[in-house]
Order: sequence, then C-alpha cells, then structure tokens
Amino acid sequence: MRRTSPRLFGGIAVLLSALLLVLPLHQTASASDTSADTSLSLFQVNGTDVIDSQNVNLPASTKSADVVATPTDPNATVDIAGATNLHTGANAVDVTVTASDTTTTQHYGITLTVAASTDTSLSTFTVGGDAVADGSTVDLPWGTTTAQLNVVPNNSSATYQVVGGTNLVTGTNTLVVTVTAEDRVSTADYTVTLNVLQNDDTSLSQFQINGSTVVDGDSITLDPYTSSVTVNALPTDPNATVAISGANGLQSGANTLTVTVTAADGVTSTDYNVALNVSYSDNTDLSSFTVNGTDVIDGSSVDLPYGTDYVDVEATTADVNATFEVVGDTGLAVGDNTLVLVVTAADGITTNDYTVTLTVAANDDTTLATFQVDGTDVTDGSSVDLAAYTDTVEVVADTNDPEATVEIIGDTGLVSGDNLLTVTVTAADGVTSTDFNVTLTVALSDNTDLSSFT
Repeated sequence: MRRTSPRLFGGIAVLLSALLLVLPLHQTASASDTSADTSLSLFQVNGTDVIDSQNVNLPASTKSADVVATPTDPNATVDIAGATNLHTGANAVDVTVTASDTTTTQHYGITLTVAASTDTSLSTFTVGGDAVADGSTVDLPWGTTTAQLNVVPNNSSATYQVVGGTNLVTGTNTLVVTVTAEDRVSTADYTVTLNVLQNDDTSLSQFQINGSTVVDGDSITLDPYTSSVTVNALPTDPNATVAISGANGLQSGANTLTVTVTAADGVTSTDYNVALNVSYSDNTDLSSFTVNGTDVIDGSSVDLPYGTDYVDVEATTADVNATFEVVGDTGLAVGDNTLVLVVTAADGITTNDYTVTLTVAANDDTTLATFQVDGTDVTDGSSVDLAAYTDTVEVVADTNDPEATVEIIGDTGLVSGDNLLTVTVTAADGVTSTDFNVTLTVALSDNTDLSSFT
C-alpha cells in the first residue's frame, strides 16, 4: 500500500485552505480532487475589457455584442446568454463559468445598454403609390380630398404624425410628416406639396339647338332662309367655359356649329360639332324681268321692229340662290317668237317657266330696187313716149324687200295718147303699200295710107 506522507498531506491541506480564501463565497466545493477554478483570464465586450456587473453602452440599433469570456482553467466551460437579439435599453448578459470539477459554477453579469435611435429617416414614403421625398410636389386628380399615404420609418420604434393629408382643396395643399426618433427627442419634418388639379371635365349637362337636344356629330335640317339658331350649352362643371361659333350667318346648304368647352384646368378642351343643313328654297319667283328694258311678266307680248333678231333679257330671282336660263332671245324671225326664261329654285328641283311672245314686225319697205319700162329706168311720176301703135310695154319692178309684192296695171291694151301705168308695191307687213305711176304716151300715127279703097 502506498502511503502519503503526513507532511505532504498537511501541505495540501494548507493549499486548499488558501484556495478557499480566494474563491467567491457562493462557490460550491467539489468533493473530487479536480479544479474548482471558475475565474476568467479574459473578459471582454466588443474587444474592451469588462468586469462582473459592469454596464456597457452600445450604439443605437445594436442587435448583438461580441462577448469573450476565457476561463483561467482551460478545462472549465463557459456559457454566454443574452448577447444577441439586443433591444434598446438595458440587456442583461449572463456568463456562467463551470469549473472543471463540473460542480462549481460562477455567474458573471454585465448589462449591455443599447442607446435609443436618433434615426428619423423613412424607408417608405409614398403619396398615391408614388414615391416622394421632402420637398416633392405631387399632382392629384381633381376632387381628391384625402391623400393616400404610406409612411414607414427606417427605425420601427420611431413614430410619425401627419398634418395636411385630409380636407384637401383644389390647388396647393401642404402635407407635413413629422418623424420622432426612438429617442423621442430627434425629429424631422418631411414636407410635400399636394397639388389638387383643376377639373378637366369638358362634358355638357345640356346641349340644345332651337330647343331640341343634340349631341356631338348630329345633323339637323333647318327651314329655308334660316340665318341663325339658338344654342343652349351648359357645362357639367360650372367652372368650365363655353364658346359657340357658327350659330349665326347661316347660308343655304351645309353649315357647321361648334361648341368648344374648355375645362377649369384651362388646358383640356373638347369640340362639339353639329351640322346645320339649311334647306334650299323652292322659290322660283322673279323680283324683276325686263326685255329690252321693258318690264314683262309671264304671258306678256312684246312688239319689236322689223329686223330685230335678238333682245336683251334681264332678270333677278327673288332667291339669290335660284338660277335661271333664257331660251329664245336670239335668232328672232319676223312674226311671233317665243322667249322662255326657266327659273330653277335653290333646291335644284323646282322649276318655273316665264314665257313672253316676241313679235317682230314684218318689213314695211315698199321701195323698188329696179323700175324700168321697156328697158328705160323710170320713177314714180315719169312719162314715157311710145311709138304709134304701141299697145304693150315691158315693165320691170324689183322690190328692195324680196318679201314685198308687186302688182302692175296698165302695161297692156295701150291706146294712142296718154295711158297710166301703175305699179303697186305692197310691203311684207301686208299693210303698207305704195303706188308708182308712170304716164305712157303712145304717139298718134302719121300714116295716110289706105288699106282699101273702093
């Protein structure tokens, strides 16, 4: 059997007694001969030495700390709790050292104080779904009274307050988001201008022409000679303006009425167009009708001098849009000629004929171009001496007007002495006539012969 020296045993006892004096009072003595050492040779937080029960201040938003606890006895074990998932304020960290005897333990406590954040920044700031920042201007649709906001601070412990996001009016509104940091001291204002746009409504609540409701693109037919229409155009938005063109000065045929609505925003506008078709008139009346300056009407007769082969016709239609055509005003002949003025109404369908009889007088010329007796030129009142026993003369009487007629009396059955030759010229008019008289003097015979003597 191995014996232990009493001296050695006594030395060990002295050593154990000394160790008991330096160990903390709450250590548990191990019954074995393994070490009960729970001391630390190194104790640091984020590289800085610390001691038991020390308070360590950490920056805001720190979520974990690097705690190093190295036991003096390399066979001792260390368990660190509370160094992660830190929150603002005090966080207790417990370092438990278990001596190599596995029985003796010691707790080292430190407090990690995470400072409150001064972060007033925003991770999300939107108005109506659009990202904004301090100083932004956002246009909102007309009629918006409440802004749709999404405000998220970067620090979840920060708070915010919104002023000016409701009861919006048309025009400029100021939105202020005040963020208060976690430390409840630091603040920041985010100011955004909310511009609620003017109304862009260009619709009409009422659109009437002459009392009848119309819409854009309509076409209406108006009576002939309509020169204007009454337009009633009321915008849905009372702040919109209306301009009307084409309601006056209408002409026959197609006209365009345009109603321009300009929205309250002063930019948006819409044209409403309606075709105004003024019917063409069926008026075929004449306000004036003259032939050679003389007023005539349908059925009139105009006497014209012989030789007239045309007339000057002037006419004015009662409707300026009506037209007329003249037939029979030229190439006139002696006698009755028919002049027809055809008026076509503005409708292009209705017509009316105005008929005038043009009577060109026949020629009253009774002059002779040639007047000879037995080849000798004679005139009215001439005397022609003829040989004794002449009982017939040859008379040539050619009229200047080939339409005139000639009658010769006294050119035969002549007797000795004076005989009257009469050439009667009757003009083409059948009325006018002239007698051309020539005295034919047959000489008395100087014959003294006897044809018989018994």
